[in-house]
Amino acid sequence: MFKLNYSAVMIEATSGTETIFSARYIFDKIDPSFRRFYEPSKATPRISLVPFELQKDATFREMFEWIAKKFEKGLDDLCLTQHQIKEVAKLYPTWLGKSGAGTFILFKSKGQFWVAEISAKADGDLLIGMFILDYPSEWLSEFHHIVVVPKS
Repeated sequence: MFKLNYSAVMIEATSGTETIFSARYIFDKIDPSFRRFYEPSKATPRISLVPFELQKDATFREMFEWIAKKFEKGLDDLCLTQHQIKEVAKLYPTWLGKSGAGTFILFKSKGQFWVAEISAKADGDLLIGMFILDYPSEWLSEFHHIVVVPKS
């Protein structure tokens, strides 16, 4: 379903105090739904991230469950915090979807799993949206979407 598209990289420890809705200095457009999920998290250690490129059409649930099974992890283990998602967008812009592609990152808020979708418009504007994990649409592999998860 996926191929490893880039080498694993690190993001530094975060305080957990920053949220996506407060990241207007990174994102040009933020889905207003993030306002309802304005919740800081706990501090996180330095972690390694692995980006996978989608090779087969799939729903979000199919994507993340496939990766969870491959790494023998639960969905909770694949989540990043909002602060970590901001760091990915800031540090690794080459991962961020262009020309219809999205970069998908799992996070948990208010007891539910959500997917942050980061994409870049042709003019360079960076957008972030959010979807419930069980959003019913399939994402087409022809757009080369990237899914980012913690390595360990």
